[in-house]
Amino acid sequence: MGALWALSPIVFLGLVVNLAVLFTAIISVYYLFLNLRLAVIMIVTTLLFFGSFILIEQQNLPLLYISIFIFLIAWIGQFYGHKVEGKKPSFLTDLTYLFIGPLWVVEKLLGRKEKNKK
Repeated sequence: MGALWALSPIVFLGLVVNLAVLFTAIISVYYLFLNLRLAVIMIVTTLLFFGSFILIEQQNLPLLYISIFIFLIAWIGQFYGHKVEGKKPSFLTDLTYLFIGPLWVVEKLLGRKEKNKK
């Protein structure tokens, strides 16, 4: 999302479009159909990310390079985790899992917290 934000705005059909906001709007509609509670959590989280992007840009830091670095480290960690558990990443066979993955993580984190409360 940071890279999309950094590469924006673009002019598309005469409109100025921020790619990160456009992608978030599209994926949020999809999330709303899957689960309202998790969709709201994802939207709020994404808005917090957008706020951090603005702060990074205000400090004249290279958001694009920071985002690429975080992306690479996260993917290395993800593939290492899949190797450790001995499972192939699901999104390699079905791209839907690429979009559902963040919801799955949020659901697991919330599930653990709710279990700890009981």
